[in-house]
Order: sequence, then C-alpha cells, then structure tokens
Amino acid sequence: MWYAITRASFSRQLVMGILVFLLPLLAWPWAVRSQVVGWQVLGLRGSQVTRVQVEGSEGLALIYAEAGSSLWRTIDGGISWTRIDGGWPRDGIGRSRLTVWRAAPAQGRVLYVLTSWPERSAVYRSMDGGSTWEPGIALPSVAGDLAISPGNPDHVYTTGGRRYWASRDGGMTWRELTSPGQGEALMLAVGWDKAHTLYAATTEGALWLSENGGLSWTRGQGLPEDTWSALAPASDGQTVYLTGARGFYRSRDGGHRWYSFPLPGGQPVIALAVDRLVAQAVYAVTANRRIVGSSDGGETWQSLARGPGGSEVLALSVSGLDRTRIYAGTEAGVWVHPVVPPSPVSTPSPTPTPTRTPKSTATPTPTATATSTLTGILDRPGQASTPTSTPTVTVTPSTTPTPTFTPMPSPSPAVQVSKESLAAGEPEGSTPLPPPPLNADAGDTEKHRREEVPSTPPPPTPLPTPRPR
Repeated sequence: MWYAITRASFSRQLVMGILVFLLPLLAWPWAVRSQVVGWQVLGLRGSQVTRVQVEGSEGLALIYAEAGSSLWRTIDGGISWTRIDGGWPRDGIGRSRLTVWRAAPAQGRVLYVLTSWPERSAVYRSMDGGSTWEPGIALPSVAGDLAISPGNPDHVYTTGGRRYWASRDGGMTWRELTSPGQGEALMLAVGWDKAHTLYAATTEGALWLSENGGLSWTRGQGLPEDTWSALAPASDGQTVYLTGARGFYRSRDGGHRWYSFPLPGGQPVIALAVDRLVAQAVYAVTANRRIVGSSDGGETWQSLARGPGGSEVLALSVSGLDRTRIYAGTEAGVWVHPVVPPSPVSTPSPTPTPTRTPKSTATPTPTATATSTLTGILDRPGQASTPTSTPTVTVTPSTTPTPTFTPMPSPSPAVQVSKESLAAGEPEGSTPLPPPPLNADAGDTEKHRREEVPSTPPPPTPLPTPRPR
C-alpha cells in the first residue's frame, strides 16, 4: 500500500517536472508570433535595409529600399522588387559606390544618388524611378549628404565637411555656398515653406538655417549643444523636428526658435518620420527597438510596436498617399505596420464683413452748348453778349500696377564645377550575378549579403507612363 502511494506521488512529480520543462518551449512560437502581430513583410527578407522611402508620383506609390550597397524599387506594394543601381560606378569587387540617395518629396520618380571616391564625389539623377540614369557630374570635394527641395526637384544641395554646394538645374552645374559656423555638416534638409529654407545640423552642436539659398545663415535659438541624430521639416512649412542625445526639439517658426522635450521613454531616437498632412503627428524609432508615435508634436509619446520578430528597426518612412501605414527598414527586410493617424484640424477662415458698394449714377456728358454768361451784362450798351462754351472735363482712370514677384536670389558664382561626366563602368572580368531571392530565410542572411555585393543588376523594367493630366 505504501509502495503504491509513493509510486503515484513520484509519477505526479515527474509529470509536473516535464510540463515545467516543456511549457517555455511550447510558448516560444506564440511569443515570437506576438512580436510579429500587426507587421506585414513587403520584401527583401533576409537583407539588412538601412534606408527606406515611400513617395507618390502621378498616382503611383513607389517604395525604395537600400540593402547593402544596392538600391531596390517596388511599385506593386512589395509583390515584386527591381534592383535599380546598375547605372552607377563600382569598386574593384563590384560594389556600387553609393554614399546616400534621396527621392524627391511627392515626386517619387525623381531620384538623386551621391557616389564617392576617397578624393571626390559625383551626383547621378534619374527621372523615371531608377530605370535609367543620367551621367554623373563630379564635385571637387567629397560630399556626405544630399537634400532635395520639395518645391522644385531641380533644386538640390550637397554637403561634405564644411563645404556646401547647390544646383538649380538638376545637378548639371554646381555652385559653392557660404559655410555656417565652425562645425562640419552632419545632416542637410530643405523645408516646405515658400522660401525653401535650407537647414544644416553641424558637429558644433548647432542648427543653422538659410532663407536665401545659402547666401547667409542664421543660428537657431534655444538649442543646447547636442549630438544630432535626426532632422525632419514638416509639410506645413513652419514645424521642424530635431533629435539629439539629450532631448527632442521642436520649432514652430521655421527653425528660428526651438523648444526641448524629453526623449520618448528616455531613449535616444535613431530615425524620425513626420506625417505629410498633420504636422503634429510624428513617428520615431528608439534605441530599444520600439516604434513610438506622438500626436502633439513630441510632447507625449505612445508605444506603437516593437521590431518585427524582435529585429532591429533601422529606418522609417510615412507615405503621403496612405497615412494609415508606416514603413520600416529592418535587419530582416522591409516591413509595414498599420497606424491610426490623427485627423487634420481645419482652421476656420475669418468671414469677411460685407461692405456696401455705392451705386453708380449715370452722369450726363456735358456738351459744348453756347451759354450766356454774366460778362454780357457788363458789355457796353448796344453790343450783343458773346456766348462762351463750357469745356467738357474728361476723367482719365488711373492704371493699377500689376504685382510682381521677386525671385529668390541665386547664390553667387563663387566656384563653378566642371561638367566632366563620370563613366559608370564595371571592373574588368566581373561576372553579373542574378539578384538574391526575395524569400530567403533569416538563416541565409550572410549568404544573401555575400552574393549581393559583387552582383550587377539587370536593366530594370521602365515605370508605367504617367497618366495625362
């Protein structure tokens, strides 16, 4: 009897021990799945995507993603991806010399790419979403960042070190601008305001702005010296966001005066994206792999999601066509997550007070009629009075001057860059490899990267012809 009780107790303890051991293993798939809930993969899975940008153009949504030294594009929401970096120069092992790239805001077919060598840089432009590339124009120095004006995609700026360059013809010619402060440039951006304000964050911990195309610069007030990590002007033309190691900063007067707020969750921000319709809606990626959002311009934050499957989010983008989704570049490809953006608040415009317009009365035109005047009474007797005609007064209407618009002054031609074209040549003996598979497993990440580096993409498929307006 005692033996049977002891054996039953031992069996129960054994079963409990096995369950305690197996429960974490059984719960592991559900824990992983809970971290992916809400996320949808768009492509390039298994690749480390360091930058993503979503722009619209002629009703077409273009998604660009940078993976390694290659640039990819999709126009069907991630069903198929096309590699578009075949028109740039490459190094001795077949990698493209990509430094930075940008798509024109709200005109996604226009692309600029900055390529660099140890002693110089060059800018390439595409007008068809990367299907073809215009010959690169060399800069006399090495550049590290690129910015495009939202108002005119032909106006583009580059910077490197303490030198700044501007082009007003799509990168065909370049002129050097004045240099603000004593620090080197970290980031460059162009505002959405009418003056297309140019912003530069520098290593001296300052934010500089120029409202005349780089002829002169003004330092933003109210900013402490900080190490900047992200700069993002909003589409209202007045709100600008800046993040650093010490805080989150916002300006509502185009960058002249700044106010500081705590970092979201006390974590540094590594990426920033602003809603294209509501300037107070801003999204950020923090150092602890969380995506957070704010609907009051960074004063308060709400946690939205973690990286898909616990992966690190490296880049963030918001589309102007679909505000209900945010796009993330991660160490495991391009992913999309739904969001609920705030609705724009309509500002009531003042109702004009009606004013009474005096009725015009018909004034008879006086005619030259002989009218006797009093001078006839003073004539000598016996003489008839001489009639005099009353002259007609003609009113000449004054011409209202037509208002003229003063164009923004052009930078002084301090230095004119040579128009020497750069050949996008391939190293001799390089063998083109096919693009890496889009459905590669996470375990094939390193193999994917090794095959991707020396590959040369095939000619991309041209974009659809824009619809006539």
